[in-house]
Amino acid sequence: MKLFDPRTIIGDSILEREYNGLSYDVIEVNYDPIDQNPYWYFYFDKGDHSLQLCKFTKDVGEDGPGEYIIFSDEKEVQGMKLKGK
Repeated sequence: MKLFDPRTIIGDSILEREYNGLSYDVIEVNYDPIDQNPYWYFYFDKGDHSLQLCKFTKDVGEDGPGEYIIFSDEKEVQGMKLKGK
């Protein structure tokens, strides 16, 4: 799944959320226009806009229960900075 896949639905607004005491810009992303489950939330650093973590949940609304994927590793490959777990 990528942000530029053909069936990607990106939310219209940028949310501001906190996770572990840090503030992030968050966008909601869904991948199937028929059944929009699960809901994905991408958390971006407010300073350099790098992807820091994702959350996915089957409940509508970012505040519901779900699972987080934290990207703590970063590698540079051919001039691109790629995040990993």
